[in-house]
Amino acid sequence: MRQAKKHLRKWGIKSTLVHCEGEALPFEDEYFDVVFHCGGIYYFNDKQRAILEMTRVAKPGTKLLIVNETDKLVRENYQKNPVLKGKFNDSGKATIPTDLVPQEMLSIKSEIICKGLMYKLTFIKPKTNR
Repeated sequence: MRQAKKHLRKWGIKSTLVHCEGEALPFEDEYFDVVFHCGGIYYFNDKQRAILEMTRVAKPGTKLLIVNETDKLVRENYQKNPVLKGKFNDSGKATIPTDLVPQEMLSIKSEIICKGLMYKLTFIKPKTNR
C-alpha cells in the first residue's frame, strides 16, 4: 500500500486505495464499472466467496478479469527463490478457478498467457431485467 500511494503521488493520479479481505468487499452491490483481480487468489481463505464478491460489486454487463499465476510459475520460479520458497509451497493449488465462477455468468473464458506462467479468466455479469 505504501508503494502504491508513493507511485500515485509521483504520477499525480488521484485515487482511493482500500485494504480489505477479498471475501468481504466493503462496497455496495453493482458499484463498479470495471472489476479485475491480479495475483494470489489461490491463497485466499475462500476463493469462491471472493469471486462471488467480485461479481456482486460489478454492475450488470461488466466484464470481470482475473489474472493469476499458474502452477508452473509457482513451481519453477517461486519455489526455487530462497526468499519466497516457504511462502509458495502449495504446488498444485495454482489452477484456473473456472469452476468457481457462478453459472449464470456469460462468456466464461480462460487462457494461459505469458509463456505458461499466468492465466487470465474472463466472464461477463449478465444484465438484469428490472
